[in-house]
Amino acid sequence: MHCDSEERNHEGPVVDEAVVSQLTEMGFPRVRCVKAVVNTSNSGVDAAMQWLLSHMDDPGNKSI
Repeated sequence: MHCDSEERNHEGPVVDEAVVSQLTEMGFPRVRCVKAVVNTSNSGVDAAMQWLLSHMDDPGNKSI
């Protein structure tokens, strides 16, 4: 029998899909939006957008 915290560890990070949706509507690729939301601990659209903008020049991010 697994406890809830063990199950959450196997599911991966929880992503606020509303924030991801707002960012994709702005034209950012979904995979980058999910990464931004995870890296900002679901802090909201503003934090995720700032993360996206500050990481645009990271290697592998030429699609933005």
